[in-house]
Amino acid sequence: MKRALLFLFIIFPFLIYSQIFTSLEEALKKPNIVEHLVLRGKKIKIFPNEILTLTNLKFLDLSKNKLITLPDSIHKLENLEVLILNKNNINVLPSSIGDIYSLNKIDLWRNNIDELPKKIQELKNLRELDLRGILISKEKQKAIIRLLPYTKIYFDKPCKCD
Repeated sequence: MKRALLFLFIIFPFLIYSQIFTSLEEALKKPNIVEHLVLRGKKIKIFPNEILTLTNLKFLDLSKNKLITLPDSIHKLENLEVLILNKNNINVLPSSIGDIYSLNKIDLWRNNIDELPKKIQELKNLRELDLRGILISKEKQKAIIRLLPYTKIYFDKPCKCD
């Protein structure tokens, strides 16, 4: 049910107003019109820096890949509103993610992150953060909640992993 609501209220509006690109090569042919890029399940290991040239990008789905990290230059995606990174191997987010002020949703479900950069608290528009499927202790969950008091954060039950 939650996934259906996610689709209806977060993803569907993007589908109505913009073309969905599922190939980086095709997106790079029309970089000024790309707002919605879905590179799900493409076995990407390293973040393609060409994505950073898509200055009007609002929705980026890199889920089900093999990413370990994001570049510090991710902040260049200053219009990005939704960042979907679930089912990767990301273990750390660059602090520069806190400079993407337009972000309202970050999905990190089933990654290896247990701490977020302190600068993420600068994301005043962030309304949803999905950290399910990640082993995070109760103390670290509380610290994340303190960083983002106005954000709906999804956690699994805390682990006894400290």
